[in-house]
Amino acid sequence: MATILIIIIFLLMLFIVNKIGTINKFSKRMLTLYIAYWGIMLTLSSIGVADLYRPSNFALLTLFMAVLSFVVGFSLQKQTLYEKKDINIESFNFLDEFINSKGFIFLLFLAFVMSGYYFMKMRTALAFYEDLGEIRGMFFDNSLLGYYFIWLNHLFLQPMKYVCVLVFAYMLLYKRNWKFIIVTLFLLFYTSLSGGRFGYLSIAIGVLFVYYVFSHNIKLKLKHYILLFTLAIFFFALISEVTSMRTGKGSLENSINAFLSYLCGPATAFDYAINNNYVEKLGGYQFGRYTFSAVDGLLMYFFNMLGVDYGNLIAELVEIKQNTQIVVGSGKTWNALYTGTLYYWLDGGFIGCIVFPFVVGMLFRWIVKLYFRYKTWAFLCLIAMFFQMKMHSVCDFSLYSPFLLLSIVYLYFIGRYTKVSVK
Repeated sequence: MATILIIIIFLLMLFIVNKIGTINKFSKRMLTLYIAYWGIMLTLSSIGVADLYRPSNFALLTLFMAVLSFVVGFSLQKQTLYEKKDINIESFNFLDEFINSKGFIFLLFLAFVMSGYYFMKMRTALAFYEDLGEIRGMFFDNSLLGYYFIWLNHLFLQPMKYVCVLVFAYMLLYKRNWKFIIVTLFLLFYTSLSGGRFGYLSIAIGVLFVYYVFSHNIKLKLKHYILLFTLAIFFFALISEVTSMRTGKGSLENSINAFLSYLCGPATAFDYAINNNYVEKLGGYQFGRYTFSAVDGLLMYFFNMLGVDYGNLIAELVEIKQNTQIVVGSGKTWNALYTGTLYYWLDGGFIGCIVFPFVVGMLFRWIVKLYFRYKTWAFLCLIAMFFQMKMHSVCDFSLYSPFLLLSIVYLYFIGRYTKVSVK
């Protein structure tokens, strides 16, 4: 009964979102993908696929309310006059100017060289240990790539990855040249470093953003669809290969089960966190510190410089998430991924899962409005970045790094004060 109810409610949400007049088609398509992805996850979780325990009805309701609250927060503000002017082929001009700029080309080559160097280190370690699971553990305890990588990753490589996912998707469909090859290699090198699969999925989400959201008013040709189909096969083969290296089982069935586990396992883990008092274990409700943990991280560094012990909230959460194995199904253990909603829950319980997603939805909509007002590459990068984060919220929360926040602030000022020729 719960499964049927979830399907009906999410179909109703999709219908309403695509009928309301407060947002434009660009925004509607982003919400459509977001709602559909969460709807599929909650539907399959309510069934109990891949030998996972079925989350409680309360956990499913809480997750649904977080989705609904975000959608309402995003949709509540009426569209501006700028948003009523739709995207056309000329909207690509500012992106072309950015990709061809000397600054981007320099940063791209720097990112390519750095990621290539660390990729070779990872492959050397893999050849020695012959265990991708071991490599993944070494990556997260920072023994694989060393101390300097931590700072390079936070300050440069991770922000560059978000920008290049957008650039890759755009160039795949419209501008395949030598820069496209460098962008592709950088993304493949960087996303392979942890031995995980979500990096490849984020690239696919970026392609989906450009194809379905950004290009919604532009007619694509047959060659574009052939490219997308080829890319889908490539990424499925890549993810299957990583799954085989992690589990030692390379069948199609095993790859599908692994995908279902990563899709639905976080919902079961979220239910576990509720039932096992993670709020109490982490010091009680934090009233927004987890949701805005990137800001909290900046405050921590500021107070630490003053000699004041502020407390590392995220480090405490990572300890219980990353280093604690929990049982989520028959013979299945789990760690790390509890859906992004866990952060809202730790901030305010059930009420927090309504209030904080609503605020996040309003902030995301504000970025969209800024893009349509200024039409700069920086705001488009921010939209693509936040879209990837919201899609990834099915598995985990993404905006916790204070250094990534600094990159976002930097992009904001570039987008706000850069003159562009596109009208």
